Amino acid sequence: MRWWFIEPYYDSYVPNIIMAHAKPVYVPLHPPTWTFDADELRAALSRRPRALLLNTPHNPSGRVFSREELTFDRRAMH
Repeated sequence: MRWWFIEPYYDSYVPNIIMAHAKPVYVPLHPPTWTFDADELRAALSRRPRALLLNTPHNPSGRVFSREELTFDRRAMH
């Protein structure tokens, strides 16, 4: 099973998922605005993750995702 993570991420997320025999799929946020690239997101989703770990405000960057970003995430996952 694959889980989709946004980097940077809280340091305990990935070890816990690995202990559950799942594989992380990473999508980076780009400083200084901590936004993701739509093409990188699509590429990560093409690896068919089973779950998404998304928190807003994002930990540890503090980034609050916009409605447009969250809608794109939802549409891209279908």
